[in-house]
Amino acid sequence: MLINNEEYFTMLAEIKSQIATIQSRALFGLNRELITLYWQIGQIINKKNKYGSSFIDNLARDIKIAFPNMSGYSARNLRYMSKFAGLFSDSSILQEPLAKLTWYHLQGLMDRVHNLSEFLWYAQKAFENGWSRNVLVHQIEIKLYERQTSESKISNFERTLTPPQNELVKEMQKDPYIYGFVEQREGLIERDIENELIANMWL
Repeated sequence: MLINNEEYFTMLAEIKSQIATIQSRALFGLNRELITLYWQIGQIINKKNKYGSSFIDNLARDIKIAFPNMSGYSARNLRYMSKFAGLFSDSSILQEPLAKLTWYHLQGLMDRVHNLSEFLWYAQKAFENGWSRNVLVHQIEIKLYERQTSESKISNFERTLTPPQNELVKEMQKDPYIYGFVEQREGLIERDIENELIANMWL
């Protein structure tokens, strides 16, 4: 029997909303565990740096042998983990807001931001506004931190950007590190930055 009335569709919408909410929570939870794991691995690497420059290359090879279907443990990424752990010696910093961003976001920050306060500021803004990694990188390139902290500018981000976390959840669903963590492979589809973002950034 085909049910086609308002009460049914209201119930269906509620169920779909609950499913989507739980999916988002699960993604954020898995992402937090992944970021924490990467930080822990970085801590271990940094304590064993006495082995020399080839240490990380050997480590990447041996991890690949142990987990052949798992991605995310290349020598390059292990060096990112080492750098990440070196930036933050206290694991409590991972809860707010670093563990709420994808590893891909954090790589972008590590490549471009060298001031710790600025790093955390961009991380917080990326989470609050649901910035994709491309938007985050763009904001760094146009020196948004300097503009916002050194000038009394008022932004209209809340009106011009998508609702918070919507894009972030979408990126987590596509994040190759998330899928590598659960022994799957997924290509990353990057979003282009809208030209209107800059045109409408300031009031």
